[in-house]
Amino acid sequence: MRHRWRTLVRPDAIEHHASPDAGEAFGVWMLGVLWALACLWLGYLGSPWVLPGALLAGLLALWGWRHFEWLWWFPAVLVVATMLEPLSPLPMRSRFGPLVYIDLLTIGVVLVSVVRAVGLGRPLLPRTPVDGLVIATLAGFTVSMFLPGARERTLMDLKQFLVLVVVFYATTTVASRPRGSRWVWIAFPLASALIGLHAILELGRGGNGFGAAVRVADLVWGSRHGVFNALLVALPVTAGLALSAGQSRARVVWMLAAVAGAAGLGIHLARGGVFADLRLSGRAWTPHDLCRTGLAWITLSIVGWLALRVRAGRLHEGPRWLAVTLTLGLFGALELAGSLLSGPALALLAVASGLVVGTLRADRRAMRSGRRIEPLEKAA
Repeated sequence: MRHRWRTLVRPDAIEHHASPDAGEAFGVWMLGVLWALACLWLGYLGSPWVLPGALLAGLLALWGWRHFEWLWWFPAVLVVATMLEPLSPLPMRSRFGPLVYIDLLTIGVVLVSVVRAVGLGRPLLPRTPVDGLVIATLAGFTVSMFLPGARERTLMDLKQFLVLVVVFYATTTVASRPRGSRWVWIAFPLASALIGLHAILELGRGGNGFGAAVRVADLVWGSRHGVFNALLVALPVTAGLALSAGQSRARVVWMLAAVAGAAGLGIHLARGGVFADLRLSGRAWTPHDLCRTGLAWITLSIVGWLALRVRAGRLHEGPRWLAVTLTLGLFGALELAGSLLSGPALALLAVASGLVVGTLRADRRAMRSGRRIEPLEKAA
């Protein structure tokens, strides 16, 4: 109204703004409509208290959806949302099982990505050298749902797999940008520090609080020793970060996170009953188990090989990439001991895979354009 009044009073002093871009205008309308439908769906599932947070996230999406930087926070927020889930689980259920914070996070990422693809003409997914592997894994995963030995929660497993695909491509998009990998590396020391400090605090309280917290986390995540498995991913990578950090402050921070994670790992080994659940022999293999384990081996092996290729081009970051490779190999071997791939460890492995593929894409772009890969003193 003020702009209209000024045009009537002083028409010569008004700067005429250019007409808004039609694609951006359609993108804003589309994002608003989709977010409103998502809020209605969440309210239908019976959790109206989630709506204020969803509306706030929608306002943030409307503010920053045009810029790529909105995705940089994704790895760190993913870790925080996953670790906070046992403390305040969402009381929402659907045909695909209970909804968790990571589900809502990935739904938001998908909505913004679709709007950017339609409104701004951006690619919906980045093209990677493992796209064929992702499609083949999805096909094999779908087939395994109908094999003998499949559990009743196959729809929930499918939902978790699709969430991991979104996490992988979102992380790949971030890591593909110049120096974008430093935004992804933060996820591992953050997870190591949060889990380690929580284990120390629970142990300091005494009683059976630690065991109860572990059981609640497994119940919420639908995993076995989910906290311990997450540490098996986060701790080695955090130690590799501390050994290869170029900045002294980063080295100190990563080392403190590694120390906290190591303490948490020791507490879980001593008090979590991890060894009692390992089945090194006598496991009854079903066609479903064989299919899932084979898919896990193939995926982890290929990503581990790509991590070694990235390490060969980034010798100044050798320890961290070696830690990623060894972690992938470790979980491939542990699949024989009872399928430990569950809970937040899966999300962290998806982040690690996206980091490997995205960094490989960034290095290829740098070599084609003649840019130099960042030296050791600038490594985070």
